[in-house]
Amino acid sequence: ERIVITYNYNQLVATATFNVENSRPITADVLVKEASLVELDLTMNVVIDSAYTNTSTTVLQNLRNAIQTAMTATALGQTIDQVTLINVAQGVIGIDRARILYFNVTGQTGSIPHFIAHNNQFFEPNKVTLNTESI
Repeated sequence: ERIVITYNYNQLVATATFNVENSRPITADVLVKEASLVELDLTMNVVIDSAYTNTSTTVLQNLRNAIQTAMTATALGQTIDQVTLINVAQGVIGIDRARILYFNVTGQTGSIPHFIAHNNQFFEPNKVTLNTESI
């Protein structure tokens, strides 16, 4: 029987493996694996407060920065949901309202209310689309 093993080479994995091998008990069987990245897509419509219409470009840049920060996992196994993203958007000065049209893993259809990463996964934003609409 033929077994094919494919590796995604990552120098950190090799370094960690050698360090573990040097200090592990002789009877321990330890395997070091690379965490997998899950990319998320988001389409959000926002209403810019009328007092900030002259600076709407800056408001949208601030919103994009805040959304991308919120959609970037800082640890494995984290959760992100639509409610959090809406709260982040409405916390940006100049944003009056926000609603999500689409939120899901890149390549998936339909919208999900939240994404929960596994213990070996982390997530980052892939395609973030921000649209403005009027009241």
